[in-house]
Amino acid sequence: MTIRKIRLAGRLVGLLALAVLLALAIASPTRAQETPEPTAEPTPEDTTDEAGPSVAVSPPVRLAQVGEEFVVEVLAEDVEQLAGFAFTITYDPEQVSYQRAEELGTLLDSSDRGDVTCDDPVVDDGTVAFSCETGGQPVCAGGASGASGSGLLVRLFFNSSSAGEAKFDLVATALVSDDVEPCGQVIGDEIAHGTEPSTVMITREGHTVQEEPALVKIDAPTEPIEAGEEFAVELLVENVEHLAAFDFAISYDPELMSYERVEDAGLFLATGERQNISCPDAIATDGKLSLFCVTRVLGAYCVGAPAGASGSGLLARVFFKASGEGVAMLTLSDPTTLVLDDYSPCDLNFTVPKIPHTLQGASVELLGGDGLPWLILGPAIGVVALLVIGGGIGLSMRRRGGDAAP
Repeated sequence: MTIRKIRLAGRLVGLLALAVLLALAIASPTRAQETPEPTAEPTPEDTTDEAGPSVAVSPPVRLAQVGEEFVVEVLAEDVEQLAGFAFTITYDPEQVSYQRAEELGTLLDSSDRGDVTCDDPVVDDGTVAFSCETGGQPVCAGGASGASGSGLLVRLFFNSSSAGEAKFDLVATALVSDDVEPCGQVIGDEIAHGTEPSTVMITREGHTVQEEPALVKIDAPTEPIEAGEEFAVELLVENVEHLAAFDFAISYDPELMSYERVEDAGLFLATGERQNISCPDAIATDGKLSLFCVTRVLGAYCVGAPAGASGSGLLARVFFKASGEGVAMLTLSDPTTLVLDDYSPCDLNFTVPKIPHTLQGASVELLGGDGLPWLILGPAIGVVALLVIGGGIGLSMRRRGGDAAP
């Protein structure tokens, strides 16, 4: 496998992991199609020509800690007869600061063209420009061949100052050939090439999974519910730390109640620093209601993303309508998931752990819908009772009157 293929494979793994960080960490197969596509931040265009030469920042993805000095290398790959180069590397000066360059022009030293001359780096706000060339005549005029293959152009040292994704891109790149046409010109022809950027994930001390489990519970009405009456149950979380997303399923008896709607979904998530909350429509099947909510923030806390919600609060308010009679059980079933706002460990495996928790269901007493309502049935029973009593008294009086007659 070539160096480029290895690098591209690493880039794909990193970018895929970043894109699915939280939303796909909890989405079950039955709801995958409802998950909104995340809005990715624009990234520098990768202009790599896979079949030809390139100038690349290496490695494509790596980690560094806040306050740590780290290294990135600029490489030339798959070049032929290289006699000189120039490029400018760009970066965010709010996240990293340029320190120094070492081994500038190393690949050019592998040729027989003579001494390598490099200009002093030109440092500006968020950019550093480099250029090197070899001495000697073009090949057509009897000069020696330039460097071929892949190798180091320069090793760069930076210092990190804040957590986040530090992007390094290449602009104004030039690769100069050892030959020129027509022969006689001083400078060689330019070699066509692509460029490859790099991302350094600068980490800070992250969040770990809590030791004591959180509680996810259903809070239901304690008063009996009449048939046809709408009622709400609350899905609550207690004693959770750094929550970034959740998923739950409530099971119920469809013979006793019917699902109506969900309100205030994700309300507790909004109490954290990750304010971009997404809760796709709930899915109600025969006796099971499923809902998930995510904070639509790419990245984890340890690489600069905001913190999730901690404490206790409302995950969602679910409305049902009573249709039967009896004690209706409401239970939490799989999948019910709480997702941390961080990678754990904070490395390039991009592992997003789940928060341990216990489940607590609830019950609701339903009075049913058979017979006349008590507001009508009660007076009717009273009238019947009066008639019976009145009739009995009258009959008794007539009998007494008959006994007294001569």
